Amino acid sequence: MINPKYQIFRDTEDGHFYYRLIDANGEIVLNSEGYFNKQSCLEDISSVRKNARYDSRFDRKDNFFSHAFQLKTDDDKTLGVSEHYVDPNSREQGIYAVKRDGITAPIEDLS
Repeated sequence: MINPKYQIFRDTEDGHFYYRLIDANGEIVLNSEGYFNKQSCLEDISSVRKNARYDSRFDRKDNFFSHAFQLKTDDDKTLGVSEHYVDPNSREQGIYAVKRDGITAPIEDLS
């Protein structure tokens, strides 16, 4: 079992900072947008920790072949996006992992 954690990393191509939330099973359950600086990345991790408590902040997306979610703030800013799941139940398990792990997971800085 892997401990849940946020990983901050810097993309070598665009130079932006990103975070990903890894759950207790080692799966990536939330990915961020790119940030020009690490401080903005850290601020959004703090916002994920606050917003992950509220089911209403998870915007569930469905189409014929894929199910996904976005975590948003109360003013509709997207904090992170999920992978694409094959069924709604798997997506709900991903949301549960963000709720469970996203609030207290430590940060591993790979940048």
